[in-house]
Amino acid sequence: MSKISFFTPIIYGSQATSNKEKALEKMDQFFDFCDKKAHVISGLTQENAERVLLTSNPLTIQRFFKMVGITLSFFTIIIPLTFLVCKAILRSSHRYTVIDPKKELEGNLQIAPALIHKIQALIPSILKQGSTDQIEYLKHTKVFKLKEEPNLVFKLGISGNSKTLYNGKALDEATIMDHRFENMVKAKKVCLIHHLDRLVIPPSRKMTFNTPEGKKCVLIVEKTMNINPDESVQEELYYRNGERLNEVAQQMSLFIAKTGFNDVTPRNIPLMEMEPGGPLKVALFDLEYMESAIQGFTGSPNGSCGLLHCVSEKQVDLVANEARKYGVKIPANELEMAKKQLILENKIRQHYKNQGIVTGKEPLNVDIDSLELDWTQKAELCLKKEVLSVTIRDAAVDVINKINELFLKSSDHHSIKRKRYVLIDTHEFPFNEYANLGVPAEKIFIDNEDKKKFWLYQILDSLLKKGHIFRFHENGYGYFIQA
Repeated sequence: MSKISFFTPIIYGSQATSNKEKALEKMDQFFDFCDKKAHVISGLTQENAERVLLTSNPLTIQRFFKMVGITLSFFTIIIPLTFLVCKAILRSSHRYTVIDPKKELEGNLQIAPALIHKIQALIPSILKQGSTDQIEYLKHTKVFKLKEEPNLVFKLGISGNSKTLYNGKALDEATIMDHRFENMVKAKKVCLIHHLDRLVIPPSRKMTFNTPEGKKCVLIVEKTMNINPDESVQEELYYRNGERLNEVAQQMSLFIAKTGFNDVTPRNIPLMEMEPGGPLKVALFDLEYMESAIQGFTGSPNGSCGLLHCVSEKQVDLVANEARKYGVKIPANELEMAKKQLILENKIRQHYKNQGIVTGKEPLNVDIDSLELDWTQKAELCLKKEVLSVTIRDAAVDVINKINELFLKSSDHHSIKRKRYVLIDTHEFPFNEYANLGVPAEKIFIDNEDKKKFWLYQILDSLLKKGHIFRFHENGYGYFIQA
């Protein structure tokens, strides 16, 4: 911790609790010649000094002309002298201490050397993705818990030959983990400066050591937070709480605009209740990507959907207005698309309620005879040297069984909607045949009406009309189905 210079501008912002503090802030703006600004944050040091965080004070065109005007006023002598005396009087009753945001992020989290030695000993098992009774892997092997330390999460990056594209550069795991921790410090600083009390970053530390082979290891240790990581649960929480999340939406908008955080999905910004009946807050524990503010709102190539697709349709304009305040203009077509998508999400949610879908892996329970198909349709398929007779009833059974099989194979980490978004691959037997049966083979030109006669289309269309699936569409791979 260190003191700040007399001429460093003090920014109280919403922390100003008296006219005296507001006056001091205005006086400081008159002598705005420093390359740093000091933002007052909540709390006092043990010596009762006000805590401040330093940020850069770039020389913009507006600030340049302001400095020219102030410099010219010095020729009057009386104006700058008056301001200087007022500034000195106002400053005399204040003491400021510069806070290190990294230490604020670390909080009271202490890591014993013995724990690091234990992890070093386990690295061979981690690299081999081996199971041990000491490690609980979370999603993938480089993120894990130790059975003896259930309140800590470990994120490990090891230098080596394999590299990943990160911020447009090919970097190894250890370097990416270094950047990840820098992002966490940056995030903590933004939250403190702008008093984002609805956003919670877990106390975290970074440790660096080498393997016996000399490879650099970067380990981030975080305190666990009481959240439900299930993506569908988080989507439902965002949906059910609606307008209760207006302040969360505002603070997240500011955070994204200031940091460029662009890995925004319900699972990465999960809601949690710190105390029963208290305000809902957002846990920020996955801050790997800070590449584009606009993508943080609209969605990113990394697979995240963006804040606009996390909030309710009533909050889309609120988020857009907040983004605009901080220099991020979201295109009108993106806003319209987000609203339409959120309305569609609500319809899918109602579809699941009607169908009794809870886990996402429930099979389609279809009474074949209820499907409005022409059961007289028959055909012959050639499989190698064998000729098979097949009916559209056989095809319908195959299609339904395939869809149910794909549900079961879906990842447990996915949301209900993603578990039930499957592909019938029309390059795979027998679906490659079902996709072409129903129209005479000799017909060369196929129009839209002909496509509706293909068996596979007929079956999916009948499932749709009976409410067993929500929608389907065709592309070069086959038929994508949202069930």
